[in-house]
Amino acid sequence: MERIERTSERLEITEMMKQLFLEAGDDEVGSICYLLLGTLGADYEGRGIGMADTLVLRSISRAAGTSEITAERKLREKGDIGQMAFELPSNRKIRKLVSKEITVSDCYGSVVAFSKLSGKRSIMQRIDRLSSLLADMSPKEGKYLARYVTGQLRLGISEITLLDALSQAFAGGKEARQEVEEAFNIRPDIGRIAVILKKQGLTELRKNQDAT
Repeated sequence: MERIERTSERLEITEMMKQLFLEAGDDEVGSICYLLLGTLGADYEGRGIGMADTLVLRSISRAAGTSEITAERKLREKGDIGQMAFELPSNRKIRKLVSKEITVSDCYGSVVAFSKLSGKRSIMQRIDRLSSLLADMSPKEGKYLARYVTGQLRLGISEITLLDALSQAFAGGKEARQEVEEAFNIRPDIGRIAVILKKQGLTELRKNQDAT
């Protein structure tokens, strides 16, 4: 994400996305699309994460092994909750000795899971789960996760750019671009399209489009 953040050229971003999709696992491409767009799923599903900045700050301070007052001070200094998560003194390296590496699917799945929590204890459960996830991450990974869950992940990537990259990676390039976009217009779920193209190709996308 850092490379994307530093790049303003759309063609270069598209090429980065193409390579990312080619290297990703079959079950990761959909999650990657949602993460890059800062969403939990297709817009028509209306799914939100539901964590305010104050709750994310509490999660970050707990994961970093520091006080909320220190985290609040750092946030005022930086004005960016992601940068605050990156720079806070942390005991994450200690946790790494007993924790697993976090994959894209792990990260996305965890956020989806705690976004669905409800009831009296749901706030504390969300803080606990997010802090645990952050503690297993590197500071750089935590920076982007903090921005993601607060709706502040602004990478400048659009669904159009992702459709370009997916067409180039799995559908034969520019010749198939219009057909991929038509499928998206019929059912605008970029993650679903990414998974179908990655696993089964353009032919299966056509079948799904005809069956819709």
